[in-house]
Amino acid sequence: SCPGASGQFIVRDGEIIQLPRSNNRIEFIGDINDGVRDFRITTPDGTAYEFTEREYIVFQDCGMIDELYHNHDYTAVSSWMLSRVILPEGSDTIRYEYARMPSWERSTGAFTTSVGISVVLSKSEWMTQKPSIAESTQRTVFQSPAILRHIVSRTASVDLMFDSITADSKHVQPTMWIKGLTLRDADGTEIRHIAMTY
Repeated sequence: SCPGASGQFIVRDGEIIQLPRSNNRIEFIGDINDGVRDFRITTPDGTAYEFTEREYIVFQDCGMIDELYHNHDYTAVSSWMLSRVILPEGSDTIRYEYARMPSWERSTGAFTTSVGISVVLSKSEWMTQKPSIAESTQRTVFQSPAILRHIVSRTASVDLMFDSITADSKHVQPTMWIKGLTLRDADGTEIRHIAMTY
């Protein structure tokens, strides 16, 4: 989301490490929420890009051996969305506002059964032990993915309109595409509307 820039960074012992190193400055902003903080990238010209809008996934690993149930669920931030661009010396601030799509999920699983059998030869009797059952199910829930709806600056704004195919199952990713956008001036007066067809 930073024009002309790309890259990665990791956090090690609370320190941001860029991969590869660049002239951009990356810093944490805000309080710790869900175990992590949001961040800001400042380019050499002084433009700041703040990423504070989050998307989450819930990972559920449900394992069962016989009657023992093991739960290893966790929730994590899967991505940060661009929320503000602050121009040098605060000359303008561009806000990015998002709507939320329906959550959806993806599941995988496995089921196994093993049986132990012992034979007593002297009496020709078969002794069958209790079957051992192992079951494992992994479920990933993509919680309310974000979709860009408005871009607002001091002098103008852009409204984006979407069309969608409503999924008939929570196991299907929602499908959405831009069907139009409207450009407005600072007073909210429509300057231009663009309709898109596919």
